[in-house]
Amino acid sequence: TGGTLNNASTFTATPAMNATLSMYGGGGTNAFNNLAGGSFVLSGPGTVRTFTSSTAVSFNNAGGVSLQNGTLSIGSGGTSTAPLTVNSGGTLIFATDYSFGPSSSISGAGTVQFTGGTQSFPAGQFKPTGTVNFTGGSVTVNDSFTPAALGPVGATVTLNADQTFPGLTLSSGAIQGSGNVTVTGPFDWMGGTMAGAGKTTVAATGSLTLDTTTHSLNRELDVNGPATWTAGDIALTGGTLNNASTFTAAPAMGSTFSMYGGGGTDA
Repeated sequence: TGGTLNNASTFTATPAMNATLSMYGGGGTNAFNNLAGGSFVLSGPGTVRTFTSSTAVSFNNAGGVSLQNGTLSIGSGGTSTAPLTVNSGGTLIFATDYSFGPSSSISGAGTVQFTGGTQSFPAGQFKPTGTVNFTGGSVTVNDSFTPAALGPVGATVTLNADQTFPGLTLSSGAIQGSGNVTVTGPFDWMGGTMAGAGKTTVAATGSLTLDTTTHSLNRELDVNGPATWTAGDIALTGGTLNNASTFTAAPAMGSTFSMYGGGGTDA
C-alpha cells in the first residue's frame, strides 16, 4: 500500500506446485523494481502474479528475469529495459499493458502468452523459440521469429517483418501489418481479419480451411495449396484472393456462402 520493493541482488521465487504467490496493491502507488545488477528468478513450479486489487503493482525490470520453471503472470503493468528469458519449463503471461524499452528482449524455449492489454516490441527484441500464444489484446512485433508452436490467434497481431509458420489458426482478432506471412502447413481460418500492406501466402505444401464464421480479408491472400470452404462468408475490403490450387466450396444443404465487398477494390 504505497510500497516499493527494490531488488539489487538475486530474488528467487519458488511457488509450490498449484500454488500462487501474488503481488498486488491495496492503495497508493506501488512497484517491484528489479534494479540494474539485480536478477529475478522463478524456479516454480507454481505461479507468481502481479495484479490490480485496489491499485496496481508495476513490475519493472532493469536487471534480468529468468523463468526456469513455473509461470509469471504480469497483470498490473510495468516496464522492462533488460532481458526476460523464458526457459523451457517457464511461462510468461502478459495480461495488461506493458512497455519495452532499450535493451529489453524476450527469448527462450518456454511459453509466451498474451491475454490482454497492448504490447509493442521494437526491432531486435522479440526472439522466443518456444510456444507463442496470441490469445487476446494487441501485440506489435517488428522481428521475424520462429516459434516451436503458435497457438490459435485471438489477439490483434501486427507483424511488421516477414514470417514463416509451419501452421496457423486465426480464430478471431486480426493478423495485420507490413510483413508477409507464409504458412507452409495447415492454415485454419476460423474467423477474424487479415489486413495491412503485407500479404498472406499458403505455400504449395500447405492447405487452407475456411470455417466457423465470417472471414474479413483486407489484404492479398495467395493460395498455392488446396483450400476447403465449409462455413462463414468472405468479406473483402480492399482484399484480393488469388487461388492457384484447388479451391473447394462445400455449403451444407440449404445454406449459402457469400463473398462480398465492403469497400475498396476487391477480387
